[in-house]
Amino acid sequence: ENVSRFHTVTNDGGVVYHVRPNFDKIVALDTRTKAEREVASVDGRIFHLAVSPDGRSLECVILPKGQSQPRRLVIIDAQTGRSRTLVEQLAAEIPFFRGSVGWTPDGSSVMVRTRKAVWAYPAAGGDGKLLFQAEGMLSDVAVSPDGKTVAFTESTGQCHLWVLENFLPKLAK
Repeated sequence: ENVSRFHTVTNDGGVVYHVRPNFDKIVALDTRTKAEREVASVDGRIFHLAVSPDGRSLECVILPKGQSQPRRLVIIDAQTGRSRTLVEQLAAEIPFFRGSVGWTPDGSSVMVRTRKAVWAYPAAGGDGKLLFQAEGMLSDVAVSPDGKTVAFTESTGQCHLWVLENFLPKLAK
């Protein structure tokens, strides 16, 4: 079987979630038992996949089969497979490059990289917050485990590596 291009691993390494090659199903692979179970099936195509720090939720982008519906940024319960749309309007701006979605280290928000900006949306729902905007194309966005530093590549004809510190809100303890 062909391997998916989108996968994510829980922090403890116990589960690998991956999108099936036809892009319409998310499967969980237990790394200890090698047992697989289907987590979710969608009417469309799944792109991007990120698991929350606690391993309970998955974030992904769903592209509809037809052009009449918008792309959606979705949160999926990793146990039940129930999904809810977090945002539609921004989803069309999310590039197909890896690393376009992720979670804040405390799991309270999802991070979304568009072509020239990084946004944070509360995982429980609500309005997003622009974290930073770049002049050039963004790629390879990574947040440190303590949430105090982000590194990213910005391409403006030349590539530049940027590291920002202390830009995220304080984590709740």
